[in-house]
Amino acid sequence: RFPGVVIMMVDTPGSLDVFVSRIDKSLLKNLKFLVEFQLPSGSNRQILWGKLMPPALPVLQDIDYKKLAEASHDFSVSHIGNAIYRAAAAAALRTKAKDRFVGMKDLYGAIEEEKTRGESAVDRWVKTQYI
Repeated sequence: RFPGVVIMMVDTPGSLDVFVSRIDKSLLKNLKFLVEFQLPSGSNRQILWGKLMPPALPVLQDIDYKKLAEASHDFSVSHIGNAIYRAAAAAALRTKAKDRFVGMKDLYGAIEEEKTRGESAVDRWVKTQYI
């Protein structure tokens, strides 16, 4: 047994009740506290976009954190980090060095990709048919 304190964080959509219902009961009985954190508000997402953007990342001057916060509704901190990583990877893979800067277009594209991450082609097709 580990004598110290362990903090386990799970980033899962849905309520804490849904998560708890899916976890193994033997693990659950050893947890002292379960704390649910809400998704960040628009103003908090705006701050997160600014804080999570690596200082060394080559970006264009047109980065608007407020617009990114609006476009990333229902994003957690990990979703925002993933989107920044995707945008940076897309920019880094461009052929010409002068084009390897992250701009709003890259970030918007990464946000859309992050929104559909984990969806199958069938899920996307169903959305086009019924939603």
